[in-house]
Amino acid sequence: MRQLVLESGRFFAAALVAVAVSSPGRAADIAPKCATPTSGDAACYIAVANHENCHVWNSNPGGDERVTWSGRCENGLGQGKGKLAWTRQKDGKKDSFHSEGALADGKRHGDWIIREANGNVHEGLFMDGMRQGRWVALWPSGKTHEGSYVDGERRDHWVLNRDSGGVAEGPYVDDKRHGDWVFRSTDGNVEEGPYVEGKRHGRWVLRSAEGDVYEGPYVDGRQHGDWVERFADGIVTEGPYVNGKPDGAWTRRYPDGTTDTFEYVNIEIQ
Repeated sequence: MRQLVLESGRFFAAALVAVAVSSPGRAADIAPKCATPTSGDAACYIAVANHENCHVWNSNPGGDERVTWSGRCENGLGQGKGKLAWTRQKDGKKDSFHSEGALADGKRHGDWIIREANGNVHEGLFMDGMRQGRWVALWPSGKTHEGSYVDGERRDHWVLNRDSGGVAEGPYVDDKRHGDWVFRSTDGNVEEGPYVEGKRHGRWVLRSAEGDVYEGPYVDGRQHGDWVERFADGIVTEGPYVNGKPDGAWTRRYPDGTTDTFEYVNIEIQ
């Protein structure tokens, strides 16, 4: 079976619309506070390094973290417009980002721009510390992702433009691909079929630019079950996949009506 490679990189332009939002009510106290280093168990308020007794909301704690805030603090919480600088050391890896926007009682609230150290840029709306509505992510390579968030999780239709020029699009449910997706490469290859909770699951069809068609089921992200391969020259092959690999007896049919059989044997090497 020929392997179809779907990569992309077409730049996807997107317009961001500023949304007027109102500040949530002020927290009665600053809890829960993050431990140092943060455990990653639950969201918490982390102390700001450059302000005494000032905290901002940490929605994704984990590792040794340091954050600075350029804006003002009131009642122990970051407030108003400013810039956040965040660094995190975890499992021997260090990442950082700078972002700018407004805080309301220590939580991001309103339009924000997030710039990562590797050049990636994310733009969109926060409400009460969670991403909401339309977001756009842009990579230096030209790759872009655009779609909607609901309560901090990707939801509904997303368009993912790849580095090498192709595009993938389909729905997210609870931050996982779920539903019918389509992948198109710049050289004309197309793959389409369903995802279930982030994995390919169900019947998929793969069409090459040369006219070859591959059709069969995925189970939990792997080809599994009976597949049919129809080639542009008229040859058709049929047989089973097991856990992502062709396995067992296959049949090949030729345009003149003749057939032959062949067998795949997968040997586990210890």
